[in-house]
Amino acid sequence: MKRIIRQILGWGMMLTLPLMMTSCEEFFAWLDRPVTPTIQVLKAQVTMKVGESKPLRAYSQDHVVLLYSSENPAVATVDANGLITAVGAGTTKITIKAQGEDDYYRTEIFSENTTTVEVTVSKNDGSISFATANNVIKNYGDGAFTIPLTIVGDGTVIYTSSNTNVATVDANGNVNIIDGGTAIITATTADTDDYAYEKKTVEYTLKVYRTIDLSTLTSDFTAKDNYILTGTLAGSYKICIAANANVELKDATINGIGVNQWAGLTCLGNATITITGTNTIKTFFSDYPGIQAGPTGKTLTIDGTGSLTATGGHWAAGIGCANVDSPCGDITINGGTIKATTGLGAGIGSASANSSCGAITINGGTVDASASSDGVGIGCGESNSLCGNIIISGGIVKASSDGDGAGIGSGKKNSLCGNIIISGGTVDASSAGEGAGIGSGFQSAFGSITITSDITQVKATTNSNFAWPIGKGTMDTNSTGDIIIGGATVTSKSWDGTGQTGLTLTGAGTNTWKLN
Repeated sequence: MKRIIRQILGWGMMLTLPLMMTSCEEFFAWLDRPVTPTIQVLKAQVTMKVGESKPLRAYSQDHVVLLYSSENPAVATVDANGLITAVGAGTTKITIKAQGEDDYYRTEIFSENTTTVEVTVSKNDGSISFATANNVIKNYGDGAFTIPLTIVGDGTVIYTSSNTNVATVDANGNVNIIDGGTAIITATTADTDDYAYEKKTVEYTLKVYRTIDLSTLTSDFTAKDNYILTGTLAGSYKICIAANANVELKDATINGIGVNQWAGLTCLGNATITITGTNTIKTFFSDYPGIQAGPTGKTLTIDGTGSLTATGGHWAAGIGCANVDSPCGDITINGGTIKATTGLGAGIGSASANSSCGAITINGGTVDASASSDGVGIGCGESNSLCGNIIISGGIVKASSDGDGAGIGSGKKNSLCGNIIISGGTVDASSAGEGAGIGSGFQSAFGSITITSDITQVKATTNSNFAWPIGKGTMDTNSTGDIIIGGATVTSKSWDGTGQTGLTLTGAGTNTWKLN
């Protein structure tokens, strides 16, 4: 029986062997023709911020395993599921390798089933800002304070004060007031590994006001930036304004007494005076002005809503320079009610006898400037004095000389002012002697005169039959500049308004011309 069974099995194997051999040949032939896995990526380039995570979104056929790796893990990492995490700023490549499962695809790796995605990582956007972007106003004596700072990111903040004489600031932004003045409080940060700051510095301006009662002073005093001077000076002390300071006069009185050789108020450099209330400033000595403007190249600016009476010595200016070899810079008036008086100097401008000042500009306010002798209302004083251009663009201006100086221009005898330009406002200028209303004083000169049609009114008067209302004073043989009124060139005192446009001249042929 066993023999019979073995024979049957043998015959069966012999019958099936050809079939088995045929199937194996087909199987091995199939293995020699594998299908290469494909890879599809949604984006070939990815941009990210530090700390951000994004899925890679890569796809292939069924039964394919995708393997991920990062060229530079310091820039970005990737996990087994293709989730990218941005680590640091820079660029890296994520390699995706497709590997088929053993029962369906071969495991060898070819270039056709490997691809890369470029990942660019940038820093996060940081920002820094103070809670206020405007001026912060404080008074001397106020306690410490902090203006809140908002910072997005991990940048370190460093605080600084531009003027530690006014205020100091600590590492936390707490500000302590030291004195009156102006300081810029600055907060500065820097880029970090994770954050970039487009604006690395922010600041605010701190203004600290300090009130000084002049009646309490016992010695000379210099007012600093943002000081407020009030009260009446009781002693013979020299009061100065520091260079580049903004000072308020608030019901302040300085009645110069004694023989001290200084001005009522002396500007040491650029200065801005704001007037509120009623203020009176009088010189201490005949050679010095009520208010002495800063030196040549500097500017005194006066503005405000109050009033100011400035009285200079007989040989000095009311507002301007002294008669002691002390030339001054420019003078600008923007507002306020101002009365400036002198004798031989200028109400506003230079002193007498070889003195000089810069340009004089009046943009607004109500101004009354006068000289009680041969000086000038606005311009340069008598006897070899000089001033720059005189520019009036607004305000109500009255300027007069009680002697032989001009109302606006030059004082008596060998003095020279620059160009006179009147382009706005209401002007009344007069000379009680041999000077022009607007122009030169007796035997003096001017640069040129221009009056435009933009003025509200200009009235000019001379008391001499030889002087022009607008133009040359008596015996002016040195003025050669043009006199242009409303576009017309004026060549003589007998001008009747011919050629001008936009203005109406009344008083032609008289000693008073009025232009409207």
